[in-house]
Amino acid sequence: MKSILICLVATLAAPAFSAFAQQKIVVTKAEDLPKHTYELQINDAVTFIQDEKNVLDLAALIKHDLLNDLDTYEIKDKSSLNGIYSKLRVIAVLEKDYVAALKYIQKSRVQSDKESDKLIRGLTTEALVNAFSKYDGTTSTKIGNEVSSFLDDFFKEVDFSLIQEDVEQTKGILEIYSENLVIGQVKGSTQKMLDNNKGKIPGDMAYSLIGSYFDLNFFMPYKNDVYASYATAIELYGIKTEMLDIWEERDSVLLQHNLTNVTIGVWDSGIDISVLPDNQRWNNREEIIDQKDNDQNGFIDDVNGIAYTKEGKKTSQILLPVEYDDKQMDSIKESSKGLMDLIANIQSDEAKELKKYLAALEPDDFDRFIERLGLYGLYAHGTHVAGIVVDGNPKAKVLCARLTFDHRNIPDVPTVDKAQNWAQMYKDVVTYFDDNSARVVNMSWSVDYDYEFLRPLEINGYGNDVEERKALAKKLYEIERMAFIEAVSSAPDVLFVCAAGNENNDADFAAFFPASLNYPNLITVGAVDKAGRKTSFTTEGESVDVFANGYEVASYVPGGSTIAYSGTSMASPQVANLAAKMLAVNPILSPSQLVDIIVSTATRSDEDILLIHPKNAIEKAKNTRLMEFRWEEEED
Repeated sequence: MKSILICLVATLAAPAFSAFAQQKIVVTKAEDLPKHTYELQINDAVTFIQDEKNVLDLAALIKHDLLNDLDTYEIKDKSSLNGIYSKLRVIAVLEKDYVAALKYIQKSRVQSDKESDKLIRGLTTEALVNAFSKYDGTTSTKIGNEVSSFLDDFFKEVDFSLIQEDVEQTKGILEIYSENLVIGQVKGSTQKMLDNNKGKIPGDMAYSLIGSYFDLNFFMPYKNDVYASYATAIELYGIKTEMLDIWEERDSVLLQHNLTNVTIGVWDSGIDISVLPDNQRWNNREEIIDQKDNDQNGFIDDVNGIAYTKEGKKTSQILLPVEYDDKQMDSIKESSKGLMDLIANIQSDEAKELKKYLAALEPDDFDRFIERLGLYGLYAHGTHVAGIVVDGNPKAKVLCARLTFDHRNIPDVPTVDKAQNWAQMYKDVVTYFDDNSARVVNMSWSVDYDYEFLRPLEINGYGNDVEERKALAKKLYEIERMAFIEAVSSAPDVLFVCAAGNENNDADFAAFFPASLNYPNLITVGAVDKAGRKTSFTTEGESVDVFANGYEVASYVPGGSTIAYSGTSMASPQVANLAAKMLAVNPILSPSQLVDIIVSTATRSDEDILLIHPKNAIEKAKNTRLMEFRWEEEED
């Protein structure tokens, strides 16, 4: 699971430009993207990025490879192209080639699908480039004033309602992004990765050194000027009232009468089942908590569900165990909420405390802080999803299945044994759902060839070269993917609902599973905000069937308090919730019928995406039931 802080901070710098080439190699899957390594002996990463010559020499090598990639490959993915343009843009600024930097920015905007990205992708860098081109070599005061002037003029002219959400997110990031955080990342996880790779540095790792140098020397001196412009723009042009919420009118709360119980599998990072009412917990009456397999089904103490460790081995703990006491856990929870609030421009007590904490955070403590946030994210995620799944449905019963991802900055090396364990887990979990009459299963997670397999191999310095790593990563990925496909195909009477992803990319190109799969009993969900507009983070693509609210969705976290989280992880359970309500009013519906009704009753937005309409879908589910009964009577 990627660090929220690092991923969002990365949005501060992004680009555009490409060279012509004939007979390019077409790349249609992320696993076929070119990978590079660099022969670098770096004993101390901080010392390396303090030497301009070191950085510029490395930047020149990376630039050569990126331009060659654009000449050699036709990359069928806008997100991947924008990643290349972003790196080239930053390198152009380092080389003081400001014309090229602006071309990369414009190219990125053209590539973007989201309206806000078309307007402001790379805006901060554009403001810096404009100032550097006018006052390069002069005082930082003049440059800072020019940056502010450029941004102020832009915000004055643009339709601010189209970009407000993104501007608020950037403002929140700027409030906590500091020199200490940059140095902390370099001293911590970056240094460990370099040590593991012993002189052969993977491309993304090498570029992180360039990006850190850029942030420290080209962005940080003017961060306050940028922040002031963003904050002022929100104050002057931001919509002060809450955005129109289209979901209130579409929602439907079921009453108790004439409903059928529906078991919903929440396949996630674990659940604090105690936060749900007794009547909304699936209960295995043949099992008791006594460290024995009373019903002889292969699982110990599976009263409310089953669980697996990150190694893919069975455990009886359906809530992810953590090593913190209550006071420490409360502190981590407050930091997590503070980060979410800052990104949403909510000036809560938690947000204020987080800013104070980060201002005093020493670089050596950065990695530990990020890992703590990551662990809490996993700890809370499944419970939050479960709360969304059962909302407004008194007949919904949650059956938990925990799977466990690695939250650490330096994860374990992936192995064949672990992949085979996970492959067996997929089959066993789906069988468990099917055997216990789960009609709907929510999966707010994804398995990614690059992030789950190739990247950990790179981070840990596995193997002799790129090709060896790619070969193993592909082998491990296919072991798990094929097992998952086999499992889903074996349960045609279960509807699997999955989150599209939060990478602002194409699900089909990235080939995440389950999001990229297309089966009659599987539906993939992207995220929009309360007004029905695509969120800045949502993954898209042909495999994404519908969109639901995934912005600032409030639900339970362990212990019973509530936090508002954003992500396709919050959008997917909205559809699982809808499917369960449809089954509660009409239990004879098949998975393919559920999908058909959900899609056919969805409304098409101005962005040409389908927004679910729960009220209409439930009404159509009722009518389908009546029509089928009439047909049966006529046959008689």
